[in-house]
Amino acid sequence: MPLNRRPSSSSMASPFPRNNVHTKASRHIYSRSNRDTLEQSDEHILDYRLPLELCEMIIDSIAYSGLTEGRGYWAQSEWRNALLACAFVCRAWHLRSMFHLHKSVQLANRKQVVSLSKRLRQHQDLQAAVEYVTISRAESLSVRPYLSGDKDHDGIGRFGTFIMMLARRLPNITSLTIAGVVWRTGSMHPECMRYLSTYTTITRLCLHYVTFTRTSQFVSLLSALPNLQCLDCADVKWAQIPLMLPVPLHAQRHTHHLILSGIDTSTISKSLLNGKNIQVGSHWQRLLDILHHVSACEVSMTLPSVRRIDLSQHSKLGRLSISYTYSAHASFYYIAATLSTITSDALSTIHVQFQHSAIDSKLSDLYRATDQWAKSFVNQMDHNDDLQRIDEILSGACFASITRGGVCFEITMNPRHHARIAQLTGSEEYWTQTLTQKMPRAAERGILQCVLTQSVR
Repeated sequence: MPLNRRPSSSSMASPFPRNNVHTKASRHIYSRSNRDTLEQSDEHILDYRLPLELCEMIIDSIAYSGLTEGRGYWAQSEWRNALLACAFVCRAWHLRSMFHLHKSVQLANRKQVVSLSKRLRQHQDLQAAVEYVTISRAESLSVRPYLSGDKDHDGIGRFGTFIMMLARRLPNITSLTIAGVVWRTGSMHPECMRYLSTYTTITRLCLHYVTFTRTSQFVSLLSALPNLQCLDCADVKWAQIPLMLPVPLHAQRHTHHLILSGIDTSTISKSLLNGKNIQVGSHWQRLLDILHHVSACEVSMTLPSVRRIDLSQHSKLGRLSISYTYSAHASFYYIAATLSTITSDALSTIHVQFQHSAIDSKLSDLYRATDQWAKSFVNQMDHNDDLQRIDEILSGACFASITRGGVCFEITMNPRHHARIAQLTGSEEYWTQTLTQKMPRAAERGILQCVLTQSVR
C-alpha cells in the first residue's frame, strides 16, 4: 500500500466488530456506571437542599419583618425585593411569596387599582391575603402635595375607584392608608361612601399628608367605617376654615385611639383653592375637638413649632402619650400647659418622651457642640420651675386614678451627650435624680417613672 494513500473505512476495522456482543456489553457497562454516578451526584446535592417547610419559614420571616417595620410603605422596599427574588426560585416559593406580597398593597394610580382588581378576580385565593392597603399620589409617601408647586395634586379619585371595584373582595383587610392627596369637593362619586361601609374589617385608618376641603368630608369618611378603632393622622389639614361637625354615635362607640404626628401649623399662607391667605387655627386642635370622644391619644410634636393642646373636652381620656422632638433641650412648659387642660378623671397613664434630634455640625466642631449642648441641658434642668408646676398639677383630683408608675418621663439622647452630662454632674442618674427632686409629691405616690434611652446615632 502506498504511504500517501489513506486507508479505507473497511480497512480501519475496530478491534471489536460493530455487531459484536462485547461492544454492546461495554456500552451497557459504561451507561450504567455513568447513570449510577449521576444518581449519586443527585443524592449528594439533595443532601444539601433545605426542607420546604424551613424555606417557607424563612419567607414568612421576611414578610413579617417587612410588614411590622414598614407597614407597607414604599420606603420599606428591601423586604419586597427579597420576596420578589424568592418568587422566581420555584413554584412552591412563588405561591408563598406572592401570598405575602399581596398582604401589603400599594396603589399609586388608577391603572394599578384596575390591575389589582383583575388579578384578585383571577386568583381568588389572594383575596384573603390582602391586609394593608396604601393609596397614595406617588410611589413615595414623603411627597407633600400642598407644599409643592404641582397643581395636579388631587389623587383622591383612585380611592373612589378602589372602593367601588374591590368592595366585598377583601375579607381580611385591617388597615387603610391614604397619603399625599387633596380631597376636593365632587372628586368622588356620592355612592363611594356607601360602598366603603362594606369594608367592615378595617380597624385602622391612616391619613398622611391629606388636605380636606371641608370638615364634612372628614366626618363622612370616619362614619363610613363601621368598626374603625384607631385613627392615625400625620399632617392632616383643611384648605378652608373648618366647621365643627359632630361625629355620629356609632363612630364614637368604636373609634377610641387617636394618633397625631407631623408639624402642626396655626395658619396656611395660601389656600389651595383660591390662593388667598386664610387663618384656620391649629389643625391638630381641630382634630382633637372633632374626636373628643377618644380614650387614648398619642401626639408627636416638633419643638418649638407647637403650642399647647387643649384636652378639656376629652372627658373619657384614659391614656395620653406625648412625644417631642427637640434640638436644644427638653422643655416642660408645653407639658404643663397641656396637662392643665385635662378634665377627665379616667386618666391612668401619661407617657412623655423627649427625642433629641442630631446636631448639625462638622466633625471638628462635634466635641464643642456636644459640650455646649450638655451645659445648656444641665443649666435648663437645674433652673426649671415647670417641673414643680407639673408636680402640682398631678396632685389634682383629675389625676387620682393614675396607676403606680403611670407617669413616665423618657428622654432619648446620644451616648456622647449622656457621657458629657455625667462628667458635668458627676452622676450617671442625673435625669432620674433631677425629676425626683423637683417632683416630690409624684415620687412619693410612686407614680413617677424616669427612663433614659441612648440612641444609636
